[in-house]
Amino acid sequence: MRDRLKRLNTELHYTITVQDLPLSCPGKNMKIFDAHPRIFLSLGEKGEVSCPYCSAKYSLVASGKNNG
Repeated sequence: MRDRLKRLNTELHYTITVQDLPLSCPGKNMKIFDAHPRIFLSLGEKGEVSCPYCSAKYSLVASGKNNG
């Protein structure tokens, strides 16, 4: 089952803002919202975290960040 979850979320990277906190996985916008138990994730000093169940990656970005 765990291998299946990893394949379903392989290479998925989500950017989040402070409005998305507290951060949980799976998120309410994920297609496979019931793939594993909902857990809350803590962003480290780098503002990044990976889910221990499905390996989805989350990165915190500043809201209104200008990419240009």
